[in-house]
Amino acid sequence: MFDIKDAVPGARFETRDGREAVILVLDEEHAPYVVVVGYIKVPGFEDLLTSWTAEGYGRGVFAVDLVGLVKPKFVQWLNLYGDSRDPEVYNNAADAVRDTHFGHVACVRIEYEEGQFDD
Repeated sequence: MFDIKDAVPGARFETRDGREAVILVLDEEHAPYVVVVGYIKVPGFEDLLTSWTAEGYGRGVFAVDLVGLVKPKFVQWLNLYGDSRDPEVYNNAADAVRDTHFGHVACVRIEYEEGQFDD
């Protein structure tokens, strides 16, 4: 669900039709007519500049309503070893492969969202 408190410049939201929207500016000076300005990422085309109401409604286009905050995704690589050594964490595959040591068993790619906890 869209929350105006999350609409800060650079914040990423999902539109009702599943596309990613990025907030550029929040105009609160003209309250109660708050306007959120940003762009929608359109694969294969230029980004679409648009605006939303303080409630996240697109200007007459239901499909572009803002429905939720997109959590940042992270990708890291873990070097695993067969002994009791802790895994080593890297932000890119090249560093992980270059920095292997004796007893190396595997290099595992992991992808997760901010705040994700698996059972």
